[in-house]
Amino acid sequence: MMKTFKIIGATIATILIGINFTSCSKEGEPQYKLVTGEKKIAKLEIYDNNYGDSSLKFTYDNSGKLLEIIYNHNEDETRTYNYTWSNNAIKVDYQSYALNAGLIRNWANIKDVKYQDGELHEIEYLSSYSDDFAFSWGNNGELTSRGIYYKEEKSKRITELFRFIYDETATCCSGFNPITAYYISCGFDGDHLCVAHPELLGGRTTMLPTHFLRQDYWLDHNSRPASETITGTCTYKFDSDGYVTECNICEDNPDEYSYKAKYIITWE
Repeated sequence: MMKTFKIIGATIATILIGINFTSCSKEGEPQYKLVTGEKKIAKLEIYDNNYGDSSLKFTYDNSGKLLEIIYNHNEDETRTYNYTWSNNAIKVDYQSYALNAGLIRNWANIKDVKYQDGELHEIEYLSSYSDDFAFSWGNNGELTSRGIYYKEEKSKRITELFRFIYDETATCCSGFNPITAYYISCGFDGDHLCVAHPELLGGRTTMLPTHFLRQDYWLDHNSRPASETITGTCTYKFDSDGYVTECNICEDNPDEYSYKAKYIITWE
């Protein structure tokens, strides 16, 4: 009888060990898959006549994961973001991105990230008063629009809609389009992790828009809706490997007050 109990006990122990090992193995699998073997962004410089000049410097570890961003705005404001990676989260100083099934699902417990058919759909602020970001995509995986909506309790109104237009001359680049990655990452309150790793939001695209349309919305002094629409072109420069090194987004109106933005990208 004692021998029988020992055999049963040993069998149960073996099963429990196997279950525990399997559980640990699943928990130990990274919830992201980064693109490797391509150039990485080392620096992004932005010259924008509406929002001022800024720059982002990126540092990576030996496996290609982002370690640090140094952000500078108008040469008088500098911030440093440090990134610590675990299997299901990326810690940014005192906040974290939560990951699942290869994609970011939450940021800092204050923003939920939502997808439709595997494409980024919304970055929603979990607050009654906030800016939410909504995204639309084309049939070829290109970003077609980014909308910003101001939420006030149960009401929501659009404040900006930026459309990217791709005509018959639209081309592709090597790696990914860093400009659309920048527009996506603006939904995280100044943290631009996804400029370095747009695949974490399903936002890695090589399509390059040829034109843009930007609509700004506001309430006038009588609280009546008002808006302005501008259109313009997007032009690019490339390195010898086909990576975008410069993008100019310029309003069609050529006067001195027209909207102009230049992005200069350094790759390593």
